[in-house]
Parts: sequence; structure tokens; C-alpha cells
Amino acid sequence: TLGAVAPNPDDWRSQSVLAKLNWTIQKNRRLAFTIDHFEHDSQRAFSSRISPTYPQGVRQFANTDRQRFSVDYDHSLDASWIDHLSLRAYVQDAAQKDRSLAHYVLTGKANYRTIETAYLNKLKGLSLDAEKNVDRHALNYGLKFESSSSQRPWREDRLVIATGEHQITNKNRMADMDGKTIAAYVNDQIGFDLLGQRA
Repeated sequence: TLGAVAPNPDDWRSQSVLAKLNWTIQKNRRLAFTIDHFEHDSQRAFSSRISPTYPQGVRQFANTDRQRFSVDYDHSLDASWIDHLSLRAYVQDAAQKDRSLAHYVLTGKANYRTIETAYLNKLKGLSLDAEKNVDRHALNYGLKFESSSSQRPWREDRLVIATGEHQITNKNRMADMDGKTIAAYVNDQIGFDLLGQRA
């Protein structure tokens, strides 16, 4: 059977890159650098949205872009409270943007409507994790700090075709958010001998 709803073409491309560099400074010390990149672009034609308000449907251009960088340091040592120490610092910048174009008819007046929306998120953090084995105890403890910011801007440019007038509206779809997280944890696993086997 054939549907009566017009198809919505979608042309897209995507690319991702993950690169790691490990440097063994000494036998018990290691430094690692990581770069993570992801990007996705698409062009959509919403032909099924044809209506008296949108007589030609809607076209949309979307882009997702994420960049992440991190540095890791691992150190094995024989200290009173630490057998293994791990440090990580990271930064991430992510954005999801949409741009919609459409002929728009309202109360008999023809307009050309351009709407741009985005979700912007930035993240940076630092974590410390340590391990210590003492007799039956496997002790894990650490600290984490993370800072984040998010924005969701919205912009409309409405062109009145008859007069060439631009009616521009800027607003936020949500309040800008900034957050900070500080966390600490301690975990202890205790092993027991059960029927001659360590559990």
C-alpha cells in the first residue's frame, strides 16, 4: 500500500575521531592524552507539514558538535595509604543547533520565517582516585570536582514579504544554568576465607 503522507527527505553526514597517546614515563608511571571529536550534520525537508499556515512545508538544518579533551595520570607506588593513584582532568564543549526555514502565512499575510535554536553545554572537571590493599581490605577512595554551564537560546527572524520588514525575536527556551559538583567517596571491600577459598 502507498501512504498519503508525503515523505520527508533527510540528507545527513557524520564523522567521529578518537585519538589517544599513552606515555610510559617510568615502569610505574603513565601519562595519557585523549581527544574525542564527534560531528553530525543533517538537512531535512518536512514535506508532510504542508498546511495553510505552512504552504511549502519546512526545511531544517541541524548540527551536533562535541569536543572532549582529557589528561590521565596513573602512578603505582608503595605508600602508607596508597598503592595506586589516578588523576584525570577533562574539558568538554558540546553544541546542538537547529535552523528552520519556512514560508509562513498568518492572517492572510505571507512571511518568510527563520528560527534558530541551540543547546549549548560546557563541562570541565578534575578527579582523583586511590587504591590501597591492607590484609583483607581493598580500600578505594577519591575526590571529584566538576563545573558545568548550559544555555538554550532561541531566535526568530520573520521577514514580511510584502514590505521587506524584519521582525526579530530573541529569547531563551530555559534559564541559563551553571553548576558545580564536589564529591568524595570511600569504599572498602573485605575478603573472607570460606572453606579454604578467599571470598
